[in-house]
Amino acid sequence: MEISAGFRGVTMVKKDNEVCPICKKQHGTRYCPDFHKKICSSCCGPRRSDKKCRVEYCEYGFEKIWIEDTKHGKVERRISWVPSKKDIIAEIEGQLIAWCYKPCNLLDGKTPIDVSKTPEGKKRLIELINNIENKAKKTARTHNAQLVDYTILKKELGLL
Repeated sequence: MEISAGFRGVTMVKKDNEVCPICKKQHGTRYCPDFHKKICSSCCGPRRSDKKCRVEYCEYGFEKIWIEDTKHGKVERRISWVPSKKDIIAEIEGQLIAWCYKPCNLLDGKTPIDVSKTPEGKKRLIELINNIENKAKKTARTHNAQLVDYTILKKELGLL
C-alpha cells in the first residue's frame, strides 16, 4: 500500500494494484491489454504514439500503420481513432475467425476447422464453445454487459 499527499494536504491511500505499473506514481485508470492491468492516461497516450504498445486496438484507440512510397522515399503513415462499438465487434469477430485456422492445445494441436470435419470433432467444439460462453456469462461484471456473440464462430466451423 502506498500513502501519498493528496489534494489540499489530505492523505490518500492507494492500493498497489491501482498504481500504474509503468510510472509507479499515478493512479491507473485505463485497462491496458498489453499489461493486463490498469495504467494511467499519462503513460497510455505516449506509449501508443511511440509505438511501444504491442496491441493494435484497445478501448482507448485503434491504430493503423502503413508504409507509403513517396518521391522523397518511404514514409510511415498512421491513423488513430477512438473505436466505436461496431469497430470493436468487427475486430473481435475477425479474431474469432482467425482462431478457427490456428492450432489449439485444447484440440491436441489441431486447428478448429480441421476438428470440425468429423462428427466427434463437432461435438467437442460445441462443448468447448458452450463452456467459453458460460464462463463469460458468469464473469460478466454487470448484468447488462455486452457478451461476445459466438454465432459467427459457429457458422465458420459449420456447427449451426
